[in-house]
Amino acid sequence: MSADTGDGNGSSIPFKTIDDFRYDDQMGMHRARYDAASAHELLVDIVLAVADIEGATTDDIDPAYRSIDADAFETLVRTNTGENPSAGPLTFPLGGYQVTVVAGEVTFERRPS
Repeated sequence: MSADTGDGNGSSIPFKTIDDFRYDDQMGMHRARYDAASAHELLVDIVLAVADIEGATTDDIDPAYRSIDADAFETLVRTNTGENPSAGPLTFPLGGYQVTVVAGEVTFERRPS
């Protein structure tokens, strides 16, 4: 699956859980949809997406475990499905981005320096 990161070239990263990864000009941020059935792999794809946006490797960004507990993340993502997400949005910093996960969507908003 290929993603459009806003540079016109797209991404060649084979994400397992996210699709329609693109830059939203109107909102000024990257967005993606995700498959909640694969919540155990979503955090990995989020790290890959941040690295892709930055044109870096995953070694170049802070490890996700410094920002969020992976088990708690998976539980919240699985709870946050359907039309009435019970846990609400989950927001955490990763690299230079504020990542928000809510009911089928992930957004990546650049944090102010």
